[in-house]
Amino acid sequence: YKELLKEDSEIILDSFMNKDAFILGKYISEIAISKNYDVAIRIIKNNNIVFEYLNDNALFNNFYWIEKKINVVKRFDKSSALIAYKLKSENLTFDEKYGD
Repeated sequence: YKELLKEDSEIILDSFMNKDAFILGKYISEIAISKNYDVAIRIIKNNNIVFEYLNDNALFNNFYWIEKKINVVKRFDKSSALIAYKLKSENLTFDEKYGD
């Protein structure tokens, strides 16, 4: 958790354009394709979806999972991974801590 917290405060981009989202999303999706991973990818900037990919073997339900992660980010202004590790360090689940 401490490492993620440190990264969260250190990794700040000077800019992130739609073109950057496309390049990043394409790169991640190409890795997933080459390794035959089932993935759903969505990159959002200013509440707009600027890249989205769902490979043939992934389920449409994967996008519901993404929506849950996005809602955590919007609520806490932190990555969902950071929130998950924070709760794990406190031996709590999301529902136990926030009652949602």
